[in-house]
Amino acid sequence: MMFSQAQERTSAKLSTGALFRTLKVENAYLRALLEMSDAAVATFDPHAILHSITRKIVLVTKARRCSIVEVSPRTREATVVASSEDPEIRNLKIDLRKYPELRRVMKTREVLYIPNIDRNSLFKPVRPLIRRLGLSSMLLIPIFMRRNLLGVLFLRTAKSRGRFDADELRFCRMAANIASQSLSHTGVYRTLERKTHTLERLAITDGLTGVYNHRYLYTRLDEEFARAARYQSPLALIMVDLDDFKRVNDTFGHRRGDEVLKDVAATIRRAVRRSDIVTRYGGEEFVILLPQTPLSGAFQEAERIREAVARRRFRGLGHPITISLGLAAYPENQPRRGDDLLKLADQAMYQAKAKGKNRVIVASDLAVKPRRRAGKTRKK
Repeated sequence: MMFSQAQERTSAKLSTGALFRTLKVENAYLRALLEMSDAAVATFDPHAILHSITRKIVLVTKARRCSIVEVSPRTREATVVASSEDPEIRNLKIDLRKYPELRRVMKTREVLYIPNIDRNSLFKPVRPLIRRLGLSSMLLIPIFMRRNLLGVLFLRTAKSRGRFDADELRFCRMAANIASQSLSHTGVYRTLERKTHTLERLAITDGLTGVYNHRYLYTRLDEEFARAARYQSPLALIMVDLDDFKRVNDTFGHRRGDEVLKDVAATIRRAVRRSDIVTRYGGEEFVILLPQTPLSGAFQEAERIREAVARRRFRGLGHPITISLGLAAYPENQPRRGDDLLKLADQAMYQAKAKGKNRVIVASDLAVKPRRRAGKTRKK
């Protein structure tokens, strides 16, 4: 059949339009892949890279959701390490019994495309859940590193979006290749994060008692006082000192004295609230910072701590251990800065010692005197 000139011009226009649309789509894919590659070298955090990849895939394919799931065929475990929905999702364990599609990919190690979820027998056990989510199709692409299955690129679409086409499939496979290097580093990065957290914890923890050290106290005291002053919220501080502790060291030795200190610290931690900050100030002294706590509530807590220690029986000592406590609070004592709270509580604790020990004294109308340095010993 012969085409007229008008038909040939119309066909040429259609061909040019289709070619333009194809080039536009391919350009979007290439630009997205380049941006994924750039993200992969912009940071050392593999979770941030993988989240960036999932976000880019969603923008290009208009998928409802994209996740990268780390899998372990040996242990049959799966963890969502990145999701387009939330950058905070990093290590979310999932129950594989609820994901038959993931189990299938882990078994076959092949791409799984499900164009119509409602008609697929694979989802029969979980069909009610799938229907509530309003999903229509799924695309799962295995992610390999040297033939080892590391994870799965997991895309889902809503009914309004429909199916994935061949171009999107090719694009997602290339994205999965880019993701493989970062996914292979997630285990190492988690280990480094744990070690970093451990080192940070050690830097602010007293090595003997396990409570926070005085350096951490100074940092938190400044922070909490600034917050209390800004929002006019209460803040209290308790200074604790063991009574006649020198006698324990002289009679039973320093090793036994260290055991007593650890036991007292544990007793104090059990007696305070989770929001309170227990620190070893130095020697046999402890400081407890009580955010959002008025003077009356802090006094009750100080008495609770004193009684808990007095009731404690320490093996081999033959006598109980008692403590003297000094208490200061904002705004009641009108401190101008956090350091004033510490000075006032210290002076109140001195008064508790002078009045017979084993008691709580509240700072009231005390002049702020120069404070001793943490750890400096004194006569008791």
